[in-house]
Amino acid sequence: MLITSGLFFLMILASGYLLSRIGNPYSLAIITLHKLAGLARGKYPGVLLVCQTQHGGLAISGIVAIAVTVVTFLVLIVSGSLLSAADELPAVIQKLHSVFPYLSVAAAITMLIVVF
Repeated sequence: MLITSGLFFLMILASGYLLSRIGNPYSLAIITLHKLAGLARGKYPGVLLVCQTQHGGLAISGIVAIAVTVVTFLVLIVSGSLLSAADELPAVIQKLHSVFPYLSVAAAITMLIVVF
């Protein structure tokens, strides 16, 4: 599951790079790939939470790590939705969507270390 999550991240990164180079209006195929790969990668913390709670529960540090990871994914989803829907947005939305992928990866790695 970890390798699959990494592959989805690479797909997100590659399609995001293409989207930033193409600009608005975005290619429907590339933006769909970008969104679906993001959703597929974003499900990992939920699956991990369910598996761990069924096999003995989680410490509070694990719950916090998963919550932080989920919040970073939500910020990415919301900022990405705003970017694809609107023509002009404040620069902070673009900055959030360009910084939070790295925070998301850091949060996911931290989550893996804390939970396992």
